[in-house]
Amino acid sequence: MKNNIFIIIIILALIASAAFYFLRNKKPPINQSDKNNSKNQEVYCTAEVKECPDGSFVGRVPPACEFAPCPGDTTPTNWLSYTDTDREKNISFRYPKDLGKKYIFTEDWPPIVSVINQPYTCQPTDQTSSLAARTIERKINNRTYCIAMSSEGAVGSVYTSYRYTTPWKSKLLNITFTLRYPQCQNYFEPEQTACVDERQDFDIDALVDQIISSVSSLKYP
Repeated sequence: MKNNIFIIIIILALIASAAFYFLRNKKPPINQSDKNNSKNQEVYCTAEVKECPDGSFVGRVPPACEFAPCPGDTTPTNWLSYTDTDREKNISFRYPKDLGKKYIFTEDWPPIVSVINQPYTCQPTDQTSSLAARTIERKINNRTYCIAMSSEGAVGSVYTSYRYTTPWKSKLLNITFTLRYPQCQNYFEPEQTACVDERQDFDIDALVDQIISSVSSLKYP
């Protein structure tokens, strides 16, 4: 009997020791906000800044080290950012990941934006021309654009390449890209009508002007 009591006492002592060790070494739960703050504090962004249209400057901010929005920036918050750190360009701009359309598709995308040190000139194509390549001059939101377009058909679609050129800080900005337009007659109703309506409602000029309005030049320390 005494032996059984002695064994029970030993077992209880072992359990108590194990419980004490577990409680002593148990780590407190990590607060998620503290974890996020710790991550932010560990992020160090590069020191370049970009010049906003109003002449102010903004820098990169953690955690993604994207440039902070410029004052009065109206580009959608879900647009992506692109930075060209080539010392001859040093520009940043924003653009949509896609067009959000069902019957219009991006091909050469994101668009290529380049800075050209030349005076602005534009030679529009005669309106009676039937050429697949044509040039027009158009004013969009108080900016003058020379727009060159070239189209070719392939496998039930038309591929159109665009080049928009506009004056920018005593230089020129070029934006180039290609879109694919499926032939609407290849669809059955009601998709055929939906395709035609989407094509008519698509304002590519407004989209390009919004991208151009987001272009900023970069400055380095």
